[in-house]
Amino acid sequence: MAATPEAEAVRRAKISETTRAQWTNPETREKLSAGLRAGWDDPERREKQSEGQRGPANWGWKGGRSISDGYIRVAVGAGHHRWEHRIVMEQMIGRPLKRGEVVHHINGVRDDNRPENLQLFASQSAHRKHHAEMDHAALKAA
Repeated sequence: MAATPEAEAVRRAKISETTRAQWTNPETREKLSAGLRAGWDDPERREKQSEGQRGPANWGWKGGRSISDGYIRVAVGAGHHRWEHRIVMEQMIGRPLKRGEVVHHINGVRDDNRPENLQLFASQSAHRKHHAEMDHAALKAA
């Protein structure tokens, strides 16, 4: 006699009949779900649980640095990140960057944030113009 699709799924998933019965019974499932959710309804408990999983305490901590689209992001506070090349440029010029200022990587390598590889443009349009000139020069040379 062939097994039902449900029995076959339980066998393949290696779920015991008791567990399957508990989770398929609506009354029992609600009790189990409520027990799993119980701690997350209390903001203090939730904060305490997640506190031990943040920053250096997290198993996946990489020193507060991550790479996104080739650029390095640096943790600068609880849940806040900044682009490393912008921080380096601010240190170079001795002031915060103004809105709209663009930091350009001279060699095109997005994670090469050495000061000698960074160039500041006053606007996105000035940065685009620079790229257009570079593309034009490359075409002329070829």
